[in-house]
Amino acid sequence: MKSCTLLIVEDDLSTRKWEEVYFNESDFTFAFASTAKEALEKLEKKNYDYVITDVMLPITTGLDLAHLVAEGHPQTKVILCSAISEFDAYKNYPDTIGYIEKPIYPYKVLELIEEYEVAHA
Repeated sequence: MKSCTLLIVEDDLSTRKWEEVYFNESDFTFAFASTAKEALEKLEKKNYDYVITDVMLPITTGLDLAHLVAEGHPQTKVILCSAISEFDAYKNYPDTIGYIEKPIYPYKVLELIEEYEVAHA
């Protein structure tokens, strides 16, 4: 698999700090945003292969963000995540390639991306 760039959208600071530790040990290139608005601003400045977004964000939810990314940045694929086990509700959510239950470890992201890329090769 080629190297991927990730934009991780997480509003909780302590969760972001743990995710940064996990992803610093991975082969992914990544950046963080704390709101959907900040994520969209970053997408205007740089191309990301994948956006991983928390479902529960303030103001604009991760579900709304997935739709906005699909409309404005169709080359960027969206992965939903949440600490709440809602797998059945989100696994086939429109405008996304899948769902990961928190914590989001790099190996979970890699597995989902590889499944998606094999299915869409």
